[in-house]
Amino acid sequence: MCFGSQGKSRSNGNWRPRKPTSHISRSRKPSSYAHSTQELRIWQGKAICGSPSEVALLRYVDKIFSVPHIRQKYQVIYEVPFNSLRKWHLMVLLETGTQYDDDGNVEFLLLLKGAPEVVIQKCSNLATTEGTTELDEDTMMDFQDAYDHFGNNGRRVIGFAHKSFIGSKDTKFNWEQGNVPLEDLTFLGIAAIMDPPRPDTAEAIRRCKEAGIKVFMVTGDHPTTATAIAREIGLIGESEKVTPRRLGKSVRVNVVEEDDEEEREWATVHGKMLPDMSDDDWDELLLHRFIVFARTTPEQKLMIVEQCQKRNEVVAVTGDGVNDAPALKRANIGVAMGITGSDVAKQAADIILMDDNFASIIKGIEEGRLLFDNLRKTIAYTLTHSMPEVVPICLNFLFGLPMAITALQILSIDLGTEITPAVSLAYENSESDIMKKPPRKRNIRLVSFTLLFYSYIIAGGMVIVGCTLAYFFTYWFHGIHPLDLFFTSQDYFRYHPVGNFTSNGNLYDEPTQLDIRNQAAAAYYMTMIMSQVYHVWQCKTRRTSIFTHGISNIVTIYAVIIEVCLVIIFVYVPGIRFIMGSSPPPYEVWFFSLGVGICLWIYNEMRKYLIRRDPKSSCIRPFKW
Repeated sequence: MCFGSQGKSRSNGNWRPRKPTSHISRSRKPSSYAHSTQELRIWQGKAICGSPSEVALLRYVDKIFSVPHIRQKYQVIYEVPFNSLRKWHLMVLLETGTQYDDDGNVEFLLLLKGAPEVVIQKCSNLATTEGTTELDEDTMMDFQDAYDHFGNNGRRVIGFAHKSFIGSKDTKFNWEQGNVPLEDLTFLGIAAIMDPPRPDTAEAIRRCKEAGIKVFMVTGDHPTTATAIAREIGLIGESEKVTPRRLGKSVRVNVVEEDDEEEREWATVHGKMLPDMSDDDWDELLLHRFIVFARTTPEQKLMIVEQCQKRNEVVAVTGDGVNDAPALKRANIGVAMGITGSDVAKQAADIILMDDNFASIIKGIEEGRLLFDNLRKTIAYTLTHSMPEVVPICLNFLFGLPMAITALQILSIDLGTEITPAVSLAYENSESDIMKKPPRKRNIRLVSFTLLFYSYIIAGGMVIVGCTLAYFFTYWFHGIHPLDLFFTSQDYFRYHPVGNFTSNGNLYDEPTQLDIRNQAAAAYYMTMIMSQVYHVWQCKTRRTSIFTHGISNIVTIYAVIIEVCLVIIFVYVPGIRFIMGSSPPPYEVWFFSLGVGICLWIYNEMRKYLIRRDPKSSCIRPFKW
């Protein structure tokens, strides 16, 4: 009775290859003999392209019959294209050269294909190799058995029927007006089409699970087929049993039995159930992380998107057909297929996927997370030097200390030394756990309070301490006690001081005062920049240890080399150092930045360890940026 793309039929409970019959050619007329280029553009050189289902059926028939010959034999008189609401595709054909009778009547051939459960309801007879027989209860059981067999194996099943009838040659067919006979058809059989998912789809689904992303499969296929495909791509485990369960008062869904009743992972639901669901039903259904919606219409797809958005979910929808356009348009992110996608779907979408591969979407999500992470790393690194630039001005204004950094030095940091390391963090590779974290909440800001706290207070504070110690050490190195520096900036350590400066019994004239001040400014300047040289390596990761992540980003290596070279030029090269207001400080100053780097390394490694150990701890939350 039934045949598929593998050429198999059922006999005595077994499935065996069957010989093709003329019924096969008749059942293919609605699609392979059509002249419409909107649904199927068949020939492009030697390739067949178009709807995957139509191409599969056409290839099957083309191995048995001469498609061009049969196309010439039949003329399409009337056609009703497939619709997800009707779930069938109808054609009325007239054999070329058919003679009219004296009353102007002629024999037409009606062909119907679509969802098997819909097509067979319009049939009263069954075509067999022995002839036409009446559809009875046993036949319907055989039909359901075959349907379930193919569906459970993940095959897309299509039913076919036909009917010959007499009509006037001038008839203007319109099924809505009732002049197209859609009752008492003869059922021809079913075709099972295997549309295997890409090999990397299962891996993409697995990564979605790890990343905390909810995956909903929304399809027009039968629930049995949809569930089988869900198993094939790893949405539902192979060993998990799907059982029916009541959702709310009137809606029944299929759920996967769980050992932990509170853990709700998978569910399947028929599209016809969606209009009857209340908000409470939706709340309960959407608790599941993975849902299969079967036999859905465009309106129901749109409803699914809207119900998710009502619950503050960020929804991305993929699709390729005209039926997907409303959902693509309404979703937060609409992703259309670039190869098989219709023009309407592409226009409604925000993104066009050029390789039609679901795994590419997961790669896009990973790239988005990486972009967000790297922007945060760049901001955390860049903001760290802001407070050390402000503190010398405050110390000079409040306590009269000689200026610890000049305006040109500040500009050289902001526009020179810090540019290349900050940019290099944009090229950082993703951390190993980037796709093992749940999606961030919608209210999470790029620049958070914890990030500002880290940059301004924690890291910035360490740099300030190191720079200030280097600053006072330089004066101490030349015999000036730090306490003697307070409230001296107006009279000493500037051009044209009021006189010589004394400290610890030492006398300092104007040139000496200026040289020591420039050395102290250079010490503060060098310590700040070199602390950032050590800090940039800690900013490469937010959770993973730098020893695990590695330092493979060659851009950062070059950036650090450039930064160190600029420091040496601005501090040690004659002429340039005079313009910058610097003088070479004591070599011991280099160790202050090393101390800051060690402190930053210890703090960040401990912070990252605690985050990895207990990421949900409220005590750790203030330190997660």
